Amino acid sequence: MPPLFDLILDCNGVLNTERVEAADADAAWRAGLMLHLGTLKGVVQLDEVDQPQGNPPASGS
Repeated sequence: MPPLFDLILDCNGVLNTERVEAADADAAWRAGLMLHLGTLKGVVQLDEVDQPQGNPPASGS
């Protein structure tokens, strides 16, 4: 599975993130610029600890 990256976006003064898969940080920047031209402020690669580990167990009531 390719690494995960969070795109940091400035939407009218509010910071949001969007998660993308990319081969490397440069590819994540390019994808972010194509998707969010003018609002992309940063790209952060998720560590292995931050990577999702499949579906979380369902919580029953």
